[in-house]
Amino acid sequence: MSRSMVAVGLVVAACVGAAAGIAAVSLPLPEPLAEAEVNEYLQVVSSEFADVRDVEVRVIEGPERSLLAPAGGVVTTAECEPGGVFTSGTAPFWIDGEPVVLLATDVPLWRDLAPGSKGPDVLSVQEELARLGGDLVPGDSFTTYTRSIYRDLVAEVGGIAKNVYGVELARSAWLPEAEMLVTACPIGVGTPVAAGEVLAELPSVVTGARLSLIPENLAPGERVLLVDDEAFTISEAGEIAVEDLDRLAATPTFVYATSATPAIPIMGRLALAEPVVIFPVPPRAIVESGGAACVVDGGVTVVVDVLASQLGEAYVRAADPGVSLSSVALNPEAGLECR
Repeated sequence: MSRSMVAVGLVVAACVGAAAGIAAVSLPLPEPLAEAEVNEYLQVVSSEFADVRDVEVRVIEGPERSLLAPAGGVVTTAECEPGGVFTSGTAPFWIDGEPVVLLATDVPLWRDLAPGSKGPDVLSVQEELARLGGDLVPGDSFTTYTRSIYRDLVAEVGGIAKNVYGVELARSAWLPEAEMLVTACPIGVGTPVAAGEVLAELPSVVTGARLSLIPENLAPGERVLLVDDEAFTISEAGEIAVEDLDRLAATPTFVYATSATPAIPIMGRLALAEPVVIFPVPPRAIVESGGAACVVDGGVTVVVDVLASQLGEAYVRAADPGVSLSSVALNPEAGLECR
């Protein structure tokens, strides 16, 4: 065979191979692939959206508060640790072998009370004894029955009831609230103390609190501030309700931030009070027209609110709360009116 004939044969083979390749790529696509190629709709699944944002809380603090030793002596018991809780009706400290009973009264303890004592401070003590479970009707007269109720309380914390002649300043301490977090414990067992010396430090009085900065582009709706496991009502101006200030001051985050040296910011999370149902869709599926936004769902135009966007997705909800989305057009037709 001549060289020219061999060359011709190779050219023919190459052409046949190329033709076969063209035929191969020109074959119809398998049905699932063909559907995927022409599909212009996206199946969407709903999820809850609370629009949570990290925020810093700025507080206005009043005077510091402390638990003070009611009398001088040696501390023989000290059940105190930062982050712990003091509760009215208990005796975390003992001085000279005697319990110091904590009482959360509206009127601070300022004198010894015994049968025959009268006044607003007596009423305040009796109200607290009743709250703690004492079987008495509060009044402004300290009676022998009041003393018996208080003796029962002293006995409950481990004291000797017969040694109790009334509510004595030397053996009781005022607690500003029924339960309070402890921020510091400067006194330990075996430490001599003087009357009025600090046994433990308590959270300061908070007179106001608000967000340092309100985040932009918030989803519409009422908001709450979340700090630890607590939720606080917050105004449009970012202020925390006055009635919630003590609760804020009792949170571990607040205590830790304000007791740190140097102090650190108090951080929380701003979130919708009621999470809303949203649908993630590609931005190209959203049409903006006449000041409104819409998508095409199952061939029907649905006006939507665009609440947020992240990582290439827009989070929308139907403007009509009763409407849900299921199959959104990825390339809605040009000139679509949102109405």
